[in-house]
Amino acid sequence: MIVCPKCGGQLADGAKFCKFCGSATIQPQPQAPVHNNVQSNVQKPASQKPKKKKSSKNIVLAIIAVILVIAIAVGGWLLWDVIGEKKKEDLTDEEKLTQILEESTTKPIIEFVYDDYDSDGTCEAYAVVGETDEEDEKHPEFYDADIYFVNNKKAQKIKENVSGKVNGTIKLEDIKYISIEVYEDGTDEGKSFIYTVDGTKSVEPEFSGKYSNVHKEDGKIVGFDDNGEEVDVSTEVNNTTNSSGVTAGDSTTISAGGYHTIGLKNDGTVVAVGENWSGECNVSEWTDIIAISTGDEHTVGLKKDGTVVATERTADTAYTYCGECDVYDWEDIVAISTGIRQTVGLKKDGTVVVTEYLDDGYSEYRSECDVSDWENIIAVSVEGGHVVGLENSGTVVAVGTNNYGQCNVSEWDDIIAISAGNQHTVGLRKDGTVVAVGNNDHGECDVSEWEDIVAVSAGTGYTVGLKKDGTVVATEYIDDPSYNGDDYMGQCDVYEWTDIVEISTGRNHTVGLKKDGTVVATEILSDDSDYGQCDVSSWNDIKLP
Repeated sequence: MIVCPKCGGQLADGAKFCKFCGSATIQPQPQAPVHNNVQSNVQKPASQKPKKKKSSKNIVLAIIAVILVIAIAVGGWLLWDVIGEKKKEDLTDEEKLTQILEESTTKPIIEFVYDDYDSDGTCEAYAVVGETDEEDEKHPEFYDADIYFVNNKKAQKIKENVSGKVNGTIKLEDIKYISIEVYEDGTDEGKSFIYTVDGTKSVEPEFSGKYSNVHKEDGKIVGFDDNGEEVDVSTEVNNTTNSSGVTAGDSTTISAGGYHTIGLKNDGTVVAVGENWSGECNVSEWTDIIAISTGDEHTVGLKKDGTVVATERTADTAYTYCGECDVYDWEDIVAISTGIRQTVGLKKDGTVVVTEYLDDGYSEYRSECDVSDWENIIAVSVEGGHVVGLENSGTVVAVGTNNYGQCNVSEWDDIIAISAGNQHTVGLRKDGTVVAVGNNDHGECDVSEWEDIVAVSAGTGYTVGLKKDGTVVATEYIDDPSYNGDDYMGQCDVYEWTDIVEISTGRNHTVGLKKDGTVVATEILSDDSDYGQCDVSSWNDIKLP
């Protein structure tokens, strides 16, 4: 916008003549910029850049980076684990056991004796770790050493800081043992400690540590006693265990009686539940017990010194006392069994003792229980008037009441366990099948189709078998109310049991020991016969066979 110098009219920029008066306009001249060389003393405030907000994009990227790092780490760990597992699969069983041992000790391995000790298809190892000066010998002498038992789960130290040498693996029948000579302090002579395997645990027989230089000779296991005399310990070996890994006679740590039940705890004490008519449950003060057995109205315990204790019969009893508790002069006993009115003991030399039967009006059925000529016996079982013995050859002998043919066992062979019922007898064969003779009114002898059995127990009118998978089978009870007035009481309802390692049958109930040391029992179906004999659910820490 410009102004006319003559009339003062406002004109548009660039107009050369005024549209109001016609006068020429004056155009403004551009001015050159003026530079001020004098520095101003006034300081301008520094310009402040606006703060940038932290980008959310950076946060997301950081999170992604962390996730990637974690994923790579986990993936690498999983890959390494898979590779490690694959390497483990490539290891032999012996290498796996060696690895387990090396994770448990820093001492060098002197001896690693690897074998299938109980012939169950699973290999274990006994190992000596420590120091030795004789590395070139087959069985070097060791000192400051520990002895380990190793299975596929763990290495367990069973002796420590000992000196000695390994006698090697010995075998009798289907059972393998390891003999380890442990020297006495400052000498090169000592005792042989013997070990074998039962399931997943190391087993040390009662004769372990009693003899020197225990070894195999002419098909027998021999050693030397304190007098330097050679002793055949094969009988003691066989009495401890057998090829099936179970006790060869009656149950040793749980026992079902007439109307009561007994259990042996790990500390050597005994618990009992049920009817106590005759004092059969008065066992609370017993100690140092290693095996138990209970009859209809009495209970017997084997002490670790080879002596035997029994409950004292009280006046309140349904039966006349027949001498079944007269066991206090017995010694060198390694196994026991009780019946209705008798008790039998197996001595460590393979002979058998039996309580003298006192006359109760039925002596004609029991006067024949003469076992004085028995020898080479490795298990015994007694029940309603007859006694059964298992010989180390796998054959069976029996004496006593035979009114139902319950003693007709002379043709049996390959037997590894026996059980006498009230009027029948059952035998377990080496191949896991079962044979039976005697009264079959209730179907108690219907066992011919059983297989994979590792233990048997004969009760009153029924039979129960323990299978190798820990389940239990029983004969189908044929009810006959006229038979002693006994109806079916649920004693055969065992088909839901699992993880069982030992069984025992009584008059009308059955009990089973689980591998965790607890006990199960059948349910009594009649209140008239329920005396609390099955109230075992609170039991624990019961000794495993």
